[in-house]
This record gives sequence, structure tokens and C-alpha cells, in this order.
Amino acid sequence: MTCNLSLLESRVRQVDPQWTSVTTAWNDGKRGVDYGSLSCWGSNITDVTMGSDGGGAIPFVRPHNMDETVGITTSDKIVLHDGKTLHEYLRGLSMDDEKVTDAGFTSFATGVGDAPEPVLVRVQYAWVPLATGTTSRKVAPQHFSYQTIDPKQPANVIVTDTRCGTFLDHDGVGVKKLFAYDDAGAHWHVAEATSTAVGSGVSGATDAGVVMGLEGMTPHENVFLVVSMPRKQPPPAPGDVNRSLGGGFGGVYRSLAADDGVSSAARLSVDTEVAGVRERHGIAFERDASQQIWVTVMLFNTVQAAPHVGLQSDTTFTPAPDDVRHCVEEGKKIYSLCEHVTKLSCVKEALCKLTEEHMAVINKKLAMSEGSPPKRARIVPDENALAAFV
Repeated sequence: MTCNLSLLESRVRQVDPQWTSVTTAWNDGKRGVDYGSLSCWGSNITDVTMGSDGGGAIPFVRPHNMDETVGITTSDKIVLHDGKTLHEYLRGLSMDDEKVTDAGFTSFATGVGDAPEPVLVRVQYAWVPLATGTTSRKVAPQHFSYQTIDPKQPANVIVTDTRCGTFLDHDGVGVKKLFAYDDAGAHWHVAEATSTAVGSGVSGATDAGVVMGLEGMTPHENVFLVVSMPRKQPPPAPGDVNRSLGGGFGGVYRSLAADDGVSSAARLSVDTEVAGVRERHGIAFERDASQQIWVTVMLFNTVQAAPHVGLQSDTTFTPAPDDVRHCVEEGKKIYSLCEHVTKLSCVKEALCKLTEEHMAVINKKLAMSEGSPPKRARIVPDENALAAFV
């Protein structure tokens, strides 16, 4: 059971042309500038998809990937599920913390002092299709880091936080699922349908909701925070540069119908079944102070067939227009809680000059990766692009 992705994209753009629907989100830490134009490549590049135990595409609704909307705030304005601020949490995170040693780190230096850290914020929604007769689905965000080519040298250390707990992780060489962890091992997260309307978390709360995310948000059950801290890297080995990384990708989505589904804000929990053993690689972590901490505020919605619709296995359905509108409007309200809201191309701290060394690392990663996400198409800016839509 899947969403009709092209129809969802159309509905999102009707609400706000600056927002889109994608199955791969570009949650980059440092994007490159090439000959004065924003590139899709850079020195800290991450593709994010949503994994599930049943497979299939799970779409994101978010601002456009290329020149995404960015919120600017400070770490004391980000609240975790237990009421601590992100600043308090990161300042106290060290080798004395059981989560750090359990994750296999050999040293851990966040570099966070008494003063709050500036952080960059993105907001995106994962819209999880549910099969007929089910009320939940096992899910986990999946990160693919183009700069991680050695399991002991991840590009980013990652903190995730939901209403159920805080978990420490890091990039992997392949596609890395951001599971929940306990002493038994790794666990899927669970997105469950509720009676809470899409986008109602900011204006109304449920008894099980938790105040978390940006300061000023009201209780939610569906918030999933992803905090990416760039790790200081050794100098890249010399390598040949190949800039011909183009060749866009796309998908063909076939359906016999495109019925409007019934959507809700999800309730997030942790599955009790152990999904696997936690990987431990003996990582020494020192935060790269030349890069910013990113916080992705991810919110989960569910969608399933309306009760009156008799669906076949190859039929798709789509979040209804009103639900899409509520989703985008809530996302924009969350952005507005930041001190500043701008575009990626206006945040110099999130940009770098694209170099041959950056491209050499990316080429090496692509050459060694099997079953990796599709290569990003190289986009050539056109100063007359707007004229095409008059």
C-alpha cells in the first residue's frame, strides 16, 4: 500500500510552491558552492529515506531540497522529551554517560560550553501509508552519508529523540537506520494512527503529548528530533575527481485509483521486538567546530484507505487536500518559532567552496557503495528559470 506520490506533490505545491513531496530528503550538513552557484554536493552530504519493515516508499513533505528553508536558533531553544534543552543535554554528554559507552565510542568531545550553540533547523513530515486492516507500521529514518567511507570515521554523530527516549547513533558506511536502542539491541520505531488531526499539535494537545522540539511548540505525540553533530575528519586521501555525477533518477508510479485516504498525526512508540544487534566500531568523536549543528524536526503522519473504499493490492491513495494544507501550515508555524527563517543559500555557515577534494571523497564513496541511494542529479542554475512558469 503506497501513496500516490505525484498527486501528493501536486497538492503540496498548491498549498505552497516552496514546499514539495519527495521520497529522498537532502538533510545535508554543509553544501558546496560551485562557480558562485549552489551545488547539490558539498563536504557533508546526507540522503535520508524512511525505512519500514514492509519496504515501499514513504514520502516526506518538506521545503524543496535544493535551496531548502532553514531556521536559525540556539541550542537552549530546542527541548527534548524529558524537558532538558538540547544545550543541557549536549553539554553533559561525555564518556561518563552510559549511552556513549554503549554506542561504542572510545572518546567523546562535543565542544559545548556554557554558552548556547547556534543551530540550524529544518522541518519535514513523514507520511506513513498503512495497509488496510492495520493501525501501525514499523519505521526508522535511514541516513546515507556520502562522506562516511570508514565505519570508524563517521561524518556525523547523531542524537535522536522521541516521546519514548533519547538515543545516540552515528553515520554508517551504507544506509544507516536510526533505530531505538536498549540493552537488548536495536528496535524499530512504531508510527500508529490516532484520532488526532494532522497539523493540530501546535494549536491543540492530547493527553499523551510531550512538549518537545522548538520552544513554543505545544504537546505532540509524533515528533522525532534528529540532531546531527559533524565529526572532525582526517584529511581526505588524494583522488581523481569526476564531476560527471549527473543522470537524474525518477520513478513510475502505477495505480488503478487515487482515492483520498484518512490521515492522522501519528503516535510514536518503540517496538518491543529486537530488530538486530547494535554495531560498535570504537569511534573517537571530536565535534568539527567549523560546521554547525543541525536539528531536523521530523513529524510523522499516517494515511490509510477510507473505510468505504474497496482497495486492490495495486491501488494507491493520497492524503486529502485539507490534511496536506494543515501539514504545510503547521510546518511553517514551527519554522516561525526560530529566531530567523531564510534559505540555505543565505546561510554562509552551512556552505563551503566545492573543491576537488570534496568530489574525490564522494566519488570514492559511490564507487564502493552497493545498493546505495540513486546519485543526485547535478542541477545547473538558470537565471531565466522563473520565466518558464509565466
